[in-house]
Amino acid sequence: MSLAGPCVEHVVGNVTSAAGRSRRPANENCYIRMPTDNQDEFVFPRSSQPVVIWCLLDGRAGHENQVLGLAEALARYTPANVIRIPLNRGFRGIGAITPWTTPFLTQQPEPDLVIGAGHRSHIPLLVAARQFGGKSIVLMRPSLPLRFFDICLVSDSDHAVRGADRVIRTRGVLNRIQPATKRDPRQGLILVGGPSKHFYWSDQQVFEQTAAIVHRTDDVQWRVATSRRTPAGYLNLCTTQNLQAGIIHPDDVDSLWLPTTIARMEYAWVTQDSMSMTFEALTAGCRVGVIELACRARSRVTTRAVQLGNSGDVTRWSDWSVSEQLNLPQTNYREADRCAAIIMERLSTRELRRRAS
Repeated sequence: MSLAGPCVEHVVGNVTSAAGRSRRPANENCYIRMPTDNQDEFVFPRSSQPVVIWCLLDGRAGHENQVLGLAEALARYTPANVIRIPLNRGFRGIGAITPWTTPFLTQQPEPDLVIGAGHRSHIPLLVAARQFGGKSIVLMRPSLPLRFFDICLVSDSDHAVRGADRVIRTRGVLNRIQPATKRDPRQGLILVGGPSKHFYWSDQQVFEQTAAIVHRTDDVQWRVATSRRTPAGYLNLCTTQNLQAGIIHPDDVDSLWLPTTIARMEYAWVTQDSMSMTFEALTAGCRVGVIELACRARSRVTTRAVQLGNSGDVTRWSDWSVSEQLNLPQTNYREADRCAAIIMERLSTRELRRRAS
């Protein structure tokens, strides 16, 4: 896999184009407060120069959501120039190392941070950090030894990982969600996934739970957002049984629809197969219910689902069917912001290389 193809820049914060960096006034002394692991706050000065962040995107929506979520969180805390770099699918592994596969990167501002997620990004991430400088940050447990990367964001359910000096434990899945200041109690969203290796899927079971939610809360205007994994059988049931809810297909909306929509929702239901959507709803601050499925076998995903149900931060459908109450999350799940704070704490301003414009 090569680092190749068109580079589409995504600008966040106080920045200029890829060709240069903006400067803050030299006498401006700006400080911000950020949450750390133990929820205490620490103070650090904003840099007068934007931090250049390269985001390596492997084409998988879940991975890209995590990478951009972290980059945008960093940009909320310090001026940043966030650059999206799509990975060419034509090369894999050692193919990323050949020097002629990365000439277009020389046209970009050299990175302070290089972020990637997913197996296909690991070698390009290391190559980019070594060839162009910057600290390498990998999301999710890498297939390569942890010591190869500067910082590894690893799930707290992955107990096999060692190396506290470079590991940041994450509570759930990072994402791009930013909660709105106000939520509409008359609006609700039902997020439907599909078959997975962790849960047994049943069109009928999922539809019956969906229909009960819509029927028993008729004071809420519900929309059902499906995914590319959602079976046609479930959609057919929604149509033939005249489900009183709008159906949103993934091809009908852009990538920003879910983050902006769910941030305004008071209520969200998620099928149990999708941990990423569950944590997006929790990050948004919604009251979250889980449409239940039978587990195939014990895994990190099914264990996390059980833990969330036991914590009370989400409400299982079987519990809601008795009480008709959705719990308000008691835990702060803004993981992208929390991890960004820890990264900035570990990588002091002096460690981030500064270049004159």
